[in-house]
Amino acid sequence: MDAVTRRWIRNESDERAAANGCFFDEAAGQHVIDYAKNYLILYEGECAGEPLIAKDWQVEASMRLFGWKKHSPRWGRAIRRFRRASIWVPKKNKKSPTLAWWGSYLLCADGEQGQKVYLCAKDGQQAREIAGKHAIEMIEAMKGWRLHFDINRTLMQITHRATKSILKPISSSDSKAQKAKEGLNGSCLIDETHVVDRE
Repeated sequence: MDAVTRRWIRNESDERAAANGCFFDEAAGQHVIDYAKNYLILYEGECAGEPLIAKDWQVEASMRLFGWKKHSPRWGRAIRRFRRASIWVPKKNKKSPTLAWWGSYLLCADGEQGQKVYLCAKDGQQAREIAGKHAIEMIEAMKGWRLHFDINRTLMQITHRATKSILKPISSSDSKAQKAKEGLNGSCLIDETHVVDRE
């Protein structure tokens, strides 16, 4: 086990993962942190107009989510170790801007063509107003990158032209909407998970 991987071991599960071939790619995790600091501007509250500088919990979560890797025989390259994460922090700790940050990163800076990123919540209004609004305002304020995106404020959808990737809000507010969304393939970022029904 290399020294970087050893430094990022936090628990017994990490120990087992490292023993089974997982490793920590610090540059990959740092890329996510740097993306926020260099390109994203907060739009509301006491930090409006300032760059998104990650707090301790955001650094830890981002580094772990994007830095832990494993080799994939199927894809012939390293892929992320974690496919799911549940992160619980108290109110007023910038959870919604964090989801917008990770969503916009997956949209345009992760290197995947045709990525579909869904910002999810209990209902459509919440998905649109919380994380969706943050994502659009961040993209609108992006230094030097704004021209690479199409923004549809009616649908609250952002399209990254170069990768043909989209980011948009979805919800499970009624049974018809739930059925229509079955089979969607992409990255889902769920805000206020504790109030979202299983469906």
